[in-house]
Amino acid sequence: MDIRQLAYFVQIAECGSYSLASQKLYITQPALSKVIKNMEEEMGFPFFYTYQRRQRLTDAGQAFYERAAKLLKSYNELIETTYVDEQIDKGHLSVGLSVAAGGSMFAHVLFPFTVEYPMITFSILERETNLLKEEVLKKNLDLAYIDLFYFDQNKDSENFDVYPLVQSENVVVTCVDNPLSQMTDLDYEDLRDQNMILYNGGKEVASQTEVEMRKLGIVPNIVLISTQWNFILDAVANNMGVVFCPYYIYSRYQNPRICAIKLCKHIGYRRTGIITKKNEYQTRACTCFLDYATDLTRYDGIKDRLMYHAAP
Repeated sequence: MDIRQLAYFVQIAECGSYSLASQKLYITQPALSKVIKNMEEEMGFPFFYTYQRRQRLTDAGQAFYERAAKLLKSYNELIETTYVDEQIDKGHLSVGLSVAAGGSMFAHVLFPFTVEYPMITFSILERETNLLKEEVLKKNLDLAYIDLFYFDQNKDSENFDVYPLVQSENVVVTCVDNPLSQMTDLDYEDLRDQNMILYNGGKEVASQTEVEMRKLGIVPNIVLISTQWNFILDAVANNMGVVFCPYYIYSRYQNPRICAIKLCKHIGYRRTGIITKKNEYQTRACTCFLDYATDLTRYDGIKDRLMYHAAP
């Protein structure tokens, strides 16, 4: 019997259901049932009985649960205390980055953070927001920078703690030869007859736009899909179509053949935030980074690169 098995048992006891516990633990219900059966055989008594379709603790199971819960709490406290007592901030963090300014914000705080905490290392996963949420729940990521447009307060708040950061903006990028380039701001109706280029199949940046355009009876004329911003913006420069693009990505390209056009506020504005799994133990390294990265003053130097500024 090990800590992992005890954690499985405690989760079932607290959920009152193998099904709910298996969802939270991200293992199959048959596999979870097998673990508990082996534990019961080892201990020599049943942990649960079924009452009104829920798993209830037997008397022996209740006594075992009380001791197991205390043991798990002591185990987690022991790990954290070791780092605190040694006064060493070290460890490794797996961080998810969304296309909607996540990479830019993370890069902005990464270097100064590593100077202050040289023994904390990182690995990066770049995906769209909905996939990053799944990876955080599966514990494959310690935290993720996501586009909060895709954060459902009613549903996601049950699974995640969220730390809102600063605002960013999407723009439409077009060729200077396109008549749209003469406009100062755009709404969906202005794009009715435009060829459209989508980043990554329209996910993250353009999926909302595509859905809302269709609601208005506008069928987007998609001529190109790519995951490479260099290629996409070169195609725009050749007047192949227009693209919805985070302003911080557009601002990195110095191509006189393209220009950015502001979108109406309800379309273009975004807010990036950090999410972690709710009620999950956080390592010392994770705590240090969250304390550092959620200090909004640290993003003052990047705000101009996240929000649209019209050319003089």
